[in-house]
Amino acid sequence: MNLPPQLLPPLYDALFDEVSWATEDEPTEKLRNFFRFKFYIIVSKVYKHKNAHQKKGMSASDEEIIYIKPEDEIFHELSSWSFEFSLHTQQLATRELRDYQQMGLVMAVKTDKIPAFRQQLKSFIEGS
Repeated sequence: MNLPPQLLPPLYDALFDEVSWATEDEPTEKLRNFFRFKFYIIVSKVYKHKNAHQKKGMSASDEEIIYIKPEDEIFHELSSWSFEFSLHTQQLATRELRDYQQMGLVMAVKTDKIPAFRQQLKSFIEGS
């Protein structure tokens, strides 16, 4: 939030590179193995259309899910599994979001999908 989108690819590159380097640079095999992740778990917030389960209640311009952070849509597409959960927060409903409800979104992304994520994020930002 509140960052120029051009910073997203280098920040994610730094995060994933740091984890990768830890599998080589840690002093013991036990510590190196600790960073050999099979999945990344991402927890985020989205807005889900209140009538998403009934497509007929949605207008053609309505999206089923509005991602607060652009990278979450890429993570969601690449995830092996995901689920949504209700958030018990009061939100100020703007006119644009009156038909949406804020939800939590949990996604599991396999480590081998991270290079695709990085490339798609760069392409998305460069195309914006």
